[in-house]
Amino acid sequence: MAKRALQSAKGAVAFLLVLNDSLKSEGMDQRDPEKESEVKQADGPTTDTLTGLPQNDLNNLEEPALSEQKMYIRGFRLVAITIAIMVSVLLVAIDVNIIATAVPRIASTYNSLHDIGWYGAAYSVAVMALQPTYGTIYTQFSLKWTLSAALVIFGIGSIACAVAPSSSALIVSRSIQGMGGAGIMSGGLNIVADLAPQQKRPMFLALIASVYALAGAAGPPIGGLFVDSRLTWRFAFWINLPLVFIACLILLIFYKEPGRNRPERNLKEKLKELQILPSLLLSGAIVCLFFALQRGGVSHPWSSVGVWPFLLAFAAGLAIFTGLQIYEGEKALIPFRVIGQRTVYSCCIYAATLLVSSSTISYYLPYYFQATKGANARQSGVYILPFVITNTFVTFVTAGSITRCGFYVPFMYVGAAILTIGCGLLHTLFTDSPASAWIGFQLIASIGFGLGIQIPFTAVQVKVPLKDRPIANSLLIFSQSFGSALALSIDQNIFNASLNRFLMKIPSVDVAHVISQDPASITTGVPTGQVIPIREAYGKALQAVMIVPIVAAGIAFLGSLATERGNVKVNEHEE
Repeated sequence: MAKRALQSAKGAVAFLLVLNDSLKSEGMDQRDPEKESEVKQADGPTTDTLTGLPQNDLNNLEEPALSEQKMYIRGFRLVAITIAIMVSVLLVAIDVNIIATAVPRIASTYNSLHDIGWYGAAYSVAVMALQPTYGTIYTQFSLKWTLSAALVIFGIGSIACAVAPSSSALIVSRSIQGMGGAGIMSGGLNIVADLAPQQKRPMFLALIASVYALAGAAGPPIGGLFVDSRLTWRFAFWINLPLVFIACLILLIFYKEPGRNRPERNLKEKLKELQILPSLLLSGAIVCLFFALQRGGVSHPWSSVGVWPFLLAFAAGLAIFTGLQIYEGEKALIPFRVIGQRTVYSCCIYAATLLVSSSTISYYLPYYFQATKGANARQSGVYILPFVITNTFVTFVTAGSITRCGFYVPFMYVGAAILTIGCGLLHTLFTDSPASAWIGFQLIASIGFGLGIQIPFTAVQVKVPLKDRPIANSLLIFSQSFGSALALSIDQNIFNASLNRFLMKIPSVDVAHVISQDPASITTGVPTGQVIPIREAYGKALQAVMIVPIVAAGIAFLGSLATERGNVKVNEHEE
């Protein structure tokens, strides 16, 4: 594992050096913020080198440029800042994957099996609820200092989680982590605009996506290592602190933020822009929705008082939130000029549904391998690598192709279509499916996911003006987080209801005993004649779950059809 991680690190640094040479070959100089202000417009009509438009026409665009030809970071500073972004993203991505492995041991420590769902949900709800707020913060305050503050908040939450004396304290601490995590990803994406011109940004976005994929592959084994060692699951939180320190140190030393065209406002006016009340309403509504989705049809009927009041509260909270946004107009937490932009709302749908599909596959394929194939936890982690590794490779190939040809929307079409086909094939997996089937079907689905995962962020870089990109990026991250959390809630509901129904058809089976077992040991303590029927019941329940990613991928394809066409080589909004 250590050797593999070292090789990945060397590969990432080599990639950055090659990218730096590419930028250098295009004649881009290292940006000096002090000298930027001294760049003056040449006399007479000139032509912008990026867009090919007359300079006078560019001056009349909505977003004034920092200079007539923006100079981007290169050299060692480029490598250092990119590493800081990768470390920041890794911090968030690997935390989620490590904790997923540690949750059973955490529940055992606190004797709190009923709180398992909230160890992840508390973090996700905080991330989703604060994404729009961070989008506004990044337009009002310093990018460098806001991202550094988010990292520090994440670190404080990690310390609180590591020393949490009870399950309730851990849930609150996970919320604090989420408050910081919400600003880390969006901050990194906003910095990407200062690292390279629009045409080169897909490569940086691919690098960020690859960090998530690497965390998905390495997180569970690392988490298992901590849980089974003297370090215990608490070290999964302590390990975040050195990463926070490294990322903050690099940012504060090497990132010199360029001047921004922000309106002059005092601190009181800026804080008013943050729209705290709408954020609280949105987070409360989301919590109510997840409560209803986890209970409805499983522990409570949909018509019971344990479900419908939560759905009613969700609808009321969402309605009030929407009303406040309409009332605030351009000062809203989510301005209509941003969410109403065709590329933004279509890409939000695309991002959310793509994550519904990938989250279902990543979470429930290990169930398939353990419950129907008899694999242990470590083996199931290896069996899912075709999906994880392939989408990382395809993401890089896609980024290079977009950089070369300029067009990105066709990759959305093809990606969603292939993902739909792959999910349909995964739906057919059963207890007797050969390895060639579950490997091949994963590869197909992974290719589709890899083709499309970074496109929404690329589209925003092209179609959204500079001043609105922080909000647009935050909306995309919100959509991804919401899609992932929504998928797991719906999947859990379908899986539990289906499994109960199929197990009850097996004569004399102890349903409660089977369900309480770890997926890898579901046949422990059951008669030999019930082993195959139990595995088949799990297989049928998992087939029911795999309908969700098929539908989601189909919706993603429809979302791609609504996306405006663009070209990363054409600078539509001056920077």
